[in-house]
Amino acid sequence: MLRDLEAAGLALAPRVERTGGPSRYYRVMGTDTRVGFISPHSQSFCADCNRIRVTAEGRLLLCLGQKHSIDLRRLLRANPTEDTPLKTGIRASLERSREVMISAAGPDPSWRGT
Repeated sequence: MLRDLEAAGLALAPRVERTGGPSRYYRVMGTDTRVGFISPHSQSFCADCNRIRVTAEGRLLLCLGQKHSIDLRRLLRANPTEDTPLKTGIRASLERSREVMISAAGPDPSWRGT
């Protein structure tokens, strides 16, 4: 992608700024535009990633490189007046995600549940 943009005539300069996320940033020369690339296959970022996402369907996604998620909507609907199951589910998922991300071997391919 970077080569394609440069071939299209955009001059890009690498930036050293970090946002705490997995992106590597470039400045489009002559503008204030910043472009970020996430390259999970060519540059592992698991140990540095601090991002989680919640989908519109209520799934908590813990990693760009894994398919694991937790169904927050199901937990909320099953326990509408009790927050302990929700907190327990989120904490357990975050701990498991952290273990996978910092493991020396990288993401565990066997951990691809739903």
